[in-house]
Amino acid sequence: MKKIISALVMVVLSSLFISSMPCLTFAATFASPESQGKSLYIIEGKYLHSTNTTITGNIPYFSNISDKAFSDKVNGIISKFYEDTIKKAEDAKKQGVNPTVNFNYSATDGSSKYFCIIMHSSINYGNTSTDDIKTIVLDSNIYKLYSLTDILGPNAYKIVDKVISRVIKASPELYLKPPEGFKGSNSATNFYIDGRDLVVIFNKYEISPGYVGNPKFTLDLNTYLSIGLPKGSYYVKNKITMVPLVNISKIFKQTVKLNSKTNVTLTYEDKNYTLACGINNYNGKRLEYAPQLKNDVIYVPISYFETICGISYNIMKDGTINFSKLMF
Repeated sequence: MKKIISALVMVVLSSLFISSMPCLTFAATFASPESQGKSLYIIEGKYLHSTNTTITGNIPYFSNISDKAFSDKVNGIISKFYEDTIKKAEDAKKQGVNPTVNFNYSATDGSSKYFCIIMHSSINYGNTSTDDIKTIVLDSNIYKLYSLTDILGPNAYKIVDKVISRVIKASPELYLKPPEGFKGSNSATNFYIDGRDLVVIFNKYEISPGYVGNPKFTLDLNTYLSIGLPKGSYYVKNKITMVPLVNISKIFKQTVKLNSKTNVTLTYEDKNYTLACGINNYNGKRLEYAPQLKNDVIYVPISYFETICGISYNIMKDGTINFSKLMF
């Protein structure tokens, strides 16, 4: 990540944000280099003291956000991450274990569109330790939080799942087997932006054995292609959505050869697929519905693009169909 800023401040505390926790005492504050006019955000670190659990490291706190609701939301994410970690440590103490806890984080310098915070918390139980992650992706120019769907669109989870599944399939020995291990991405999946890469990152032990650490999966945003097919450009027949075959195939860089008005051969990943109108068969396989010719355009069931070509789709509330794919 460009110009990573790492702040290390020793903290001995019970809670940074919960006023109900006892004996919190300020000792020092600092402003990170983001405050030098490069970003909307100033991150502060604080020395604090409490009589409960000894904790080392630091966690971020945003002090200069003028929008109070947004400030509360962002700092609330940080607070919850902190509180969840402390609860795990306190639960361990009830079982007779005396764990130590460490927090740290890194941040981009705000020079790109995205300003990312990557927080780590580690609980050391003596014979083993955790490494949990929480990421926050902000806009560098306006007060905005980004989710995976904000960046990759409505097909985000399908796209991320395909990339991760491909990597796991290539090196299965590095990942836990079902029913443990990777179960799919969702709104809680941690990610950050590194240049033109979107990096998905997991907790230690979440999908891999401990020796792997924090598994990371990189999606090159330069290879991400997304289009919207407006309502009226497709039709529904027998409850099956029929979409134009040739135009979508060409947009997603497939080789298209028109054998006749009703017959077409497409090449995808060095494989040829020949489809003919009225015939529900291609390369010995069947579609949901046979291709149709309508107004001199060949239409196929929408599922063709996902099952054969790996192109994810999502039908939006306004009727627009979003197609997207990482073009490896």
